[in-house]
Amino acid sequence: LASQIMDPQLTLTIYKLTSMTQSPKPKPSGSSQNAEPMEKKPTMQSQAFNPEMLILARESRGKTQADLATLLNTTQSRVSRLEDGLGDLPEELQIPLVSALGYPIQFYFQRAKVEAPLPTFFRRHLTLPKTVLKQCIARMNIMKMQIARLLEASEPLECRIPHLDPDEVNGGAPEVARRIRQLWRIPDGPIRNLTQVVEEAGCIVIHFDFGTRKIDGCSDVVGTTPVVFLNLHLLAARLRFTLAHELGHLIMHSFPSEEAEMQAHLFAAELLMPAEDIKALLLPVNLERLARLKLQWRVAITALLKRAEDLRLISKRAARQWWVIMSKAGYRESEPYDNDIPKETPSLLRELVDMHLQDLGFTAAQLASSLSLQEEEFLSFYNFHPVLRVVA
Repeated sequence: LASQIMDPQLTLTIYKLTSMTQSPKPKPSGSSQNAEPMEKKPTMQSQAFNPEMLILARESRGKTQADLATLLNTTQSRVSRLEDGLGDLPEELQIPLVSALGYPIQFYFQRAKVEAPLPTFFRRHLTLPKTVLKQCIARMNIMKMQIARLLEASEPLECRIPHLDPDEVNGGAPEVARRIRQLWRIPDGPIRNLTQVVEEAGCIVIHFDFGTRKIDGCSDVVGTTPVVFLNLHLLAARLRFTLAHELGHLIMHSFPSEEAEMQAHLFAAELLMPAEDIKALLLPVNLERLARLKLQWRVAITALLKRAEDLRLISKRAARQWWVIMSKAGYRESEPYDNDIPKETPSLLRELVDMHLQDLGFTAAQLASSLSLQEEEFLSFYNFHPVLRVVA
């Protein structure tokens, strides 16, 4: 349990080298304001089949080559050759492919390039199957392609997320968190809505259905816009800590390292529970006090106990005793007041969509087509209804 809090467990983190610059509020670019609501798409004959999109679509649906071959009533060898780029997508497979994987045919003719998530560092439950992990990565790649398309028509988002190397900052990751609070003019005490603070700094936050509870979240960059994916099934307190943890990676880490997870944890703890503000409130440690502080600071009881241990307000021996008590009390699965902390709601991605629908005159069907989605799936995701069934 202690290790679970020391670094938000079950977290998938994707690092990418960031160079971040410009308003959190999406506005149509000058050229987009006078554009037709829907650009004329080239015909399939004028576009080349992109085998990377076939792989991406298949993996996003959790299918193997053999699965897809069965759905298409063809051979695995033929699917393999298509994915290897050894031939065009024949017309007789196009309608079956749309039916099998649920993407419109133009999806497979996109010129987008699938980027390998490198440099990459994964934090996930050891029992998470590789097939599920591949599916998550594929679905996030598709989501990033959609975000890139939505951003094309918008003025660049102002990004106020700096890069600070904790190894070059006197005081390390906690000092980086203190500087961020100063830079963003966050008042002393609890942060009432961390999602709002992060999005106002120009980072898109997405509540994402990973299809499993064994991943907490990940961070990445689309162009120059940072993006954080958070498991939409997380409880509010854990969601906030995961967001702070991923923010720490975006600010401090361009590449994975042995110290990166501990640094991200220390950053998140100081950002959400500044030492100077919370030290006097943690003692004496008892469950009633920690439960009250949970409601005030909107972090988990276990995170508060870990904070007391990290600040050396209690000994390691005392901390171990409290971990045992809390484990026996069932706090590994649920804590008091879990449902009393309101879940924060991101808005920046929805504002990008609304900009297209309201300011640029797209219909839902047109925008879905522009994003290479079926309209039903577009409406489901962008109205924040989950698409995948959650599995254990």
